[in-house]
Amino acid sequence: MTPARILCAAALAACVLSGPVRAAVIATGNVEPDPLTTPWTADTDAYIGKTADGSLWVDGGDDLQSGTTWIARDPGVMGETTVTGAGSTWTNKETLEVGRSGRGTLEVVDGATVTINMGTSIGTYSGSTGDVTVRGPGSTWKTGGSFCYVGNFGKGTLTIADGGYVKSRSTFIAFSRGSVGDAEVSGPGSIWTTDELFIGNRGDGALKITDGGLVNSSYNYGYYRQSLIGCQIGAAGNVLVSGQNSQLNVGMLFVGDYGNGILTIADGGTVRNTEDSLIAYRAGSTGAVTVRGEGSTWITERQMQYGFNVGYDGTGTLTILDGGTVNTMSRAYIARNGGSVGKVLVSGPGSTWNHDSTLYVGGGDGAKGGAATLTIADSGTVSGYNSLINGDATVTGPGSTWSLSVGLGVEYGGTLTIADGASVTSGVGRVLGNATVTGAGSTWTNGGSLRVGYQGYGTLSVIDGGTVTSNSTYASDPSSGRVIISGVGSTWADSGYLNVSQAELKVADGGVLAANWLWFHSNPALAIDVAHNSRVIIGGGTGKITNYGTVHLLAGTGPTPGEVFTPILAGTWEGTGKYQAIGGTWDAVGHEFIASPVILASAGKTVGFDAATIQRVLVVDPATGRAVGVSLLALEESTILHVAAAPVEGDVLGQLAAMLETGQAVRGAWEFDVEGYGEGDPAYLSFDVGAGVARENLSVWHHDGEGWTSFDAWDLTYDGQYASFMVDGFSAYAVVAAVPEPGMVVLLAGLVLAAIAARRR
Repeated sequence: MTPARILCAAALAACVLSGPVRAAVIATGNVEPDPLTTPWTADTDAYIGKTADGSLWVDGGDDLQSGTTWIARDPGVMGETTVTGAGSTWTNKETLEVGRSGRGTLEVVDGATVTINMGTSIGTYSGSTGDVTVRGPGSTWKTGGSFCYVGNFGKGTLTIADGGYVKSRSTFIAFSRGSVGDAEVSGPGSIWTTDELFIGNRGDGALKITDGGLVNSSYNYGYYRQSLIGCQIGAAGNVLVSGQNSQLNVGMLFVGDYGNGILTIADGGTVRNTEDSLIAYRAGSTGAVTVRGEGSTWITERQMQYGFNVGYDGTGTLTILDGGTVNTMSRAYIARNGGSVGKVLVSGPGSTWNHDSTLYVGGGDGAKGGAATLTIADSGTVSGYNSLINGDATVTGPGSTWSLSVGLGVEYGGTLTIADGASVTSGVGRVLGNATVTGAGSTWTNGGSLRVGYQGYGTLSVIDGGTVTSNSTYASDPSSGRVIISGVGSTWADSGYLNVSQAELKVADGGVLAANWLWFHSNPALAIDVAHNSRVIIGGGTGKITNYGTVHLLAGTGPTPGEVFTPILAGTWEGTGKYQAIGGTWDAVGHEFIASPVILASAGKTVGFDAATIQRVLVVDPATGRAVGVSLLALEESTILHVAAAPVEGDVLGQLAAMLETGQAVRGAWEFDVEGYGEGDPAYLSFDVGAGVARENLSVWHHDGEGWTSFDAWDLTYDGQYASFMVDGFSAYAVVAAVPEPGMVVLLAGLVLAAIAARRR
């Protein structure tokens, strides 16, 4: 207890001991004018601690009046005011400053009421400190006028606890640059109602709502009702809403306007805003919202103009963890405008984001959009109406789900990855960018059609046990689309008809494509690598395949010579399209593929053979033990081909290495020479790149005799040892991968040194 407060308490005790309890206004120390000798009125300009310490005590149901009041006016001065007890009131006609240049405090406790008609400043000047506490049921502080500063240029705190009530107009926590403001609303029945709320206007501001406290900010400011966290450039605002029944109700909410804003909703707290939400509104701003814990909820009820935004022009993040929930009833945008960054993470059992309108992952409403990321992981859940992906969306892990009642579009430049047992469901689907479903248990279920490349380019990859289902699909109508189904258990099942136009599909390494009816037209291409029982199944084996395009039946290095495969199961075969066997022969009557014998050759040595009977060559580099397979078209007439392959070395290989990014390395580079083969005829190359790499980390380069360029090996597959892809011309090719683990680096280094030593011998 401060000396001034001790004196004040002693004076109060003396009054109590001297007779019956009665209303009291007690001044101690430097209080001007002294209310005992000069009663205050609504026109009194009062000082509580003007040039020296002073205190004022109001209790016993007394009613104090004043005009303009300063508590702790001068530097170094302490001023204290306490209004206590039911019926005790203080009405200030003009403005109140708590800590003008010194250290000032105001306590409203035990049912007392303080009313300020024309605005309040807590911690007015730099170096000052102001503290206001409103505590206990019925305790009330009302401040009117156009402002309430909690930290004007100095440091200000506002505490509302144990059922206290505060009402203010436009409130600024940390109003000016260099100021510090802290407000806390704590306990059941503790309420703060304010017209507008700015947390961190130009300084560092913080608001805590805990243990059942409530803050309402909902005044109509023209068209909008707004609350801002991190308002101006360089400002920082931090809001915590924590605990069951703790709640913040606002109109329009900015988390990072020009400045830096943080909002945390934890342990059952709730934030509800009736209008737009913007995380990182202006360019250069940052905004971060975390909703953490079961029962923790953020609700946006409607859209006035902007909707729900994570990164409007700035850098925004939304993190939903450990059972938190976000409900957005307006359009939602992640990285809405060019130059913005938006990241959303929904992670953990029970963590949920429900969006009732369209969710744009990047851009929206004609905007190009910035760098957008949506990640749903560890059993997190997102559900909604419709979504368009122009950025990157990842759903990963068992129990992680994204459900859309209408549709999901992976737009130009957008990527969707469904991995490691996650699931996505949508009414209809569209892929104009890149969609990947990978890993056992990973699923994308479309109740209706799935269009791949519709009105543009798109790639769908179903790999390593992933599953896609749809009903009556258009693959690329009328433009180019690509589909890869690779890996045992990888399946695309269409319950209606699969209509393929100007598209390219590949089934490999045990993948399955299933449909009731498969129709190829407008010169599409289907490639089936027969290894591991890769298949296309039409109508369970009794349906119709209509082919007006080209079907490539492929055998790389895996199949045993003479092994027979049934890569297409159908009951009816129609159309004038072609079936071309590469690496074997095709029985057009029995619809069987027979794998070719394999000729072994050493690197740099030419081998000759009849392409009517042999279609596979395996070339081995004795210096490294690495190999490359060359599978060729089965020719109807006897034709002698001469094939040679040699590792790319020296300056040519050095040129490629210099072009690669950090973290990439060449896993195989070969130069090919094939004589007697038709120009433009397809071939299938299989590079031994070793184990331990992922298909998505592999890329192919091509050397045309002058320089290296990236090669569009869209059909690239990897079986754990060989990376295989189709070409229509021979020169030099290389397969590049991310740098492997240190042990593999040592192994590769050893192989390189062995090769150098062998060639020197």
